[in-house]
Amino acid sequence: MVMLAACGLAAQKAIAGSWSPLILFTNGSGCISNYRNGQMLQAGQSFYMLAAPRQGSVFAGWQQVKKAIEVKTVHYPSGVTVITTNTVISVAGKPNCKPWMEFIMQPVTVRNVEDNPGNSIITEYHGWQANFAPVLAPVYKRW
Repeated sequence: MVMLAACGLAAQKAIAGSWSPLILFTNGSGCISNYRNGQMLQAGQSFYMLAAPRQGSVFAGWQQVKKAIEVKTVHYPSGVTVITTNTVISVAGKPNCKPWMEFIMQPVTVRNVEDNPGNSIITEYHGWQANFAPVLAPVYKRW
């Protein structure tokens, strides 16, 4: 069983038992069965999914994915307010090489970060990436 864990949970708002969107990606030619990207699953519960390569590909492993969205608001003394959004998607960890996987759905976490100037709200989502590689045909020399 693989668990995703967020660092510093004490500083974050996370509600176990709540519903969270599952973030799914594929890298290469293949698909993920049982669930779709963005599907709402209950946090804290176990789920199974399967990666299936398309013809001409092989499964190369699962990797954890974290999607963080930061919305920063800055109020300037002149009365101007600037709001910016930054999205970062990171893939971490050594691939799990079995095409089927059991995982525990993690809750969405929200952090409020006060800095100068401004205030940021960072929302983090957790999910998986299924990696696929092409099957290479053997090369034969002709004499």
